[in-house]
Amino acid sequence: MKFCPNCGTQLADDAAFCTGCGTNLGPQMNTQQQTYADNQYGYQAPDYNQAPNYGYQAPDYNQAPNQGYQAPNYNQAPNYNQAPNYGYQQTPPQPAKKKSKAWIKKLISLALVVAILVAAWVIFLPNAEMVAKRAVKAVFDGDADKAAKYFLNESVAKETLEWYVEYTEGCSNVKLKVGEVEAADKDELEWISAAVKLMGGSEVKSAKSVEIIVTYTYDGDVETESVYVVVVKQGIQWKIVSFD
Repeated sequence: MKFCPNCGTQLADDAAFCTGCGTNLGPQMNTQQQTYADNQYGYQAPDYNQAPNYGYQAPDYNQAPNQGYQAPNYNQAPNYNQAPNYGYQQTPPQPAKKKSKAWIKKLISLALVVAILVAAWVIFLPNAEMVAKRAVKAVFDGDADKAAKYFLNESVAKETLEWYVEYTEGCSNVKLKVGEVEAADKDELEWISAAVKLMGGSEVKSAKSVEIIVTYTYDGDVETESVYVVVVKQGIQWKIVSFD
């Protein structure tokens, strides 16, 4: 079945002329008929002379690819004073920070405090005379335990001091003063050192004999006695080894 390209009349397949308008239906009928049918039903025949496009765009090989690469300039001399850059950003050099001196000041202050404390401790550390006087006072106060702390061997001294405490009971208005102080000579240091080692002490390099003059009242009478105390130096402390 075909149609007239002029008026659109439906014709037989072998019709040579249109029965509606008399148009000669020659060899061009097939093409005109197809064109009419396309216009009649909205169909557009494909153009087979044009290559199909599937969304692919062929590359243009006449244009050099640009992938972020920049060709070097060989007309310019290289700069060997500049470090190469491999794509990362170098941090510019920072100015050197000044070291804080606060910790130095704190250290000096701490050292001064320690020095002052040590000096004060050495200054107020009891010397031989003070040790002897405090021990005698503790005996006349009736405190054998306190007096024994000034001795090299506290446990042994405590037993002897308890007898002295009983002897001094009833004494009042006790006054003490330091009398003669005599340093031990070389020979005396030898036997004193030997005795001290037997007591568990160390070698004696300095020893003194200290006289403590005691004035007290007993049964209404004023009495005066001298107590002789032998004091030795052990390290930085003075310790009593003899009390008479």
